[in-house]
Amino acid sequence: MFSIDILTILFWLFVGLAIGGLISWLIGGRTDTESAIGLADIEGKTVSIKEERETLVDQLEAIEGVGPKIAALLHDNGIHRFAQIAAMDPVEIADILRKGGSEFSIARPYTWPFQAKLLANGWLNEFVKVKGDLRAGRLALSEVKGIGAPTAERLGALGIGSVPLLADAEPEKLASQLVAAGEDVTIGNVGSWIDQARRLLMGDNASLAAAMGLPVAVLSARTGHTFKEHYTVAGPIVDAGALTTLTTATASATARPSLLPFWLGLIGAALLGLLSLLGLGSAKEAAAPASAGAPAGSRVLTSELVTDALFETDSAVLTPEGKAQIDEKIISEAKGQIVTGARIVGHADVRGDDALNLTLSQERAQAVADYLKEKAMAEGIDWNGRAVQVFGAGEKFPNPAANTPEDCAALLTEGADPVAAGECFAPDRRVNVDIYVAS
Repeated sequence: MFSIDILTILFWLFVGLAIGGLISWLIGGRTDTESAIGLADIEGKTVSIKEERETLVDQLEAIEGVGPKIAALLHDNGIHRFAQIAAMDPVEIADILRKGGSEFSIARPYTWPFQAKLLANGWLNEFVKVKGDLRAGRLALSEVKGIGAPTAERLGALGIGSVPLLADAEPEKLASQLVAAGEDVTIGNVGSWIDQARRLLMGDNASLAAAMGLPVAVLSARTGHTFKEHYTVAGPIVDAGALTTLTTATASATARPSLLPFWLGLIGAALLGLLSLLGLGSAKEAAAPASAGAPAGSRVLTSELVTDALFETDSAVLTPEGKAQIDEKIISEAKGQIVTGARIVGHADVRGDDALNLTLSQERAQAVADYLKEKAMAEGIDWNGRAVQVFGAGEKFPNPAANTPEDCAALLTEGADPVAAGECFAPDRRVNVDIYVAS
């Protein structure tokens, strides 16, 4: 029986043989390429005609909230079609806007991918309706299910006049304020609004369609018909008379090296891969757990943890005080519940390197997720660990209810008090935890 080392060596030898055979075949077919100055040079050979076409860009300014300057910024980043924006999430778009400069900081792109999907899918009448209901690309509070005009007015009087501000509200506090203002609500009602707001901010297409009163069908292309476009034509030319108008055609000899080494290498690598899968090769990596979403009908237990109270500076190791805070804010609330899933998002402030901030926020979110699972099992909480989503958002989503980067900008200059800067940006360094429990 082969050892693991021998199997690995043989596998890569066969892969090398396959790659070498393919490169030899590709290069060998072009050794006799020449310009087709005369038609006699083309007849009896294989000709490749490559055509580069100019393609019109989509009118990105049609998206509510996108003006000429933002459209130009998107073009500079290689984004020219509605389908490209529809495939992005609001975090990616917000990152492009942030890098474009402070003049784009007012933009809120959380509905842009949904609008672009309607346009790309051909749902034009539905798009016109959506655009008419938006202001600068933003949803009104009344679009959240359960919030009517009077309730939206009361929320505005409490300082919550937008979907982002609602997403960051605390259910218990907001519910008590609304009751005091004469609104007949429960914590469950308010928690549902906040959960909807968070889904809308994350660009959840199903939630946006429901909020705008559109059918789920708008998330699919309106037509199932397809057509083919050909940009490169290649084949043996018997009569070159039809090519008299071409000035850039090239002809190459039809003979190519044998593909036998390529097929031998490919088949050998496949057989060795099969041996590995059957347990005769290297150990397989554990499959990544499937991503989880909030099950329909679940209640949401929401907590925001300030990371300064959980970790030491630049560390992703939970302190004893941090664990105690998680026990108090989350574990105590989850006791006696059936946990069907969770969403944990780590955030950092704008100071420091972007990539390091993103990595640190991901590691801190994972540390919280690992401790929650460990503690839940110790406390006998029914915890579905496979339905936990963990994200690192880095500095992309500053806390909208706290000091903005502009408010703290003076503390970023050379010679500024680092302690004061740390305190100013502290609300941005946080971990948001949503625990979904069975109703």
